[in-house]
Amino acid sequence: MPLFTITMRSSRRGPDKATLSATIHAASVAAGYPHNDMFQRFFSLEADDLRIDPTYPGLPKPRTNELLMIEVVVSSGDADRAKA
Repeated sequence: MPLFTITMRSSRRGPDKATLSATIHAASVAAGYPHNDMFQRFFSLEADDLRIDPTYPGLPKPRTNELLMIEVVVSSGDADRAKA
């Protein structure tokens, strides 16, 4: 079960989130996860709450305000052990 956490600036709204969600889910299904295995959470932060160096590590031009971060946590376990 992958859990996706998407962190972005609050200026990105509904349509952006819907597109990102669909794209991430399609990639998850393509990687072999079941279609109904969808766990995503979106965090929208104000500019002061998302501080990122615009050129690290020596980018030729700075990142835009469209920047987002995607974290993936994948958990696995033994279903039989969980039932015991």
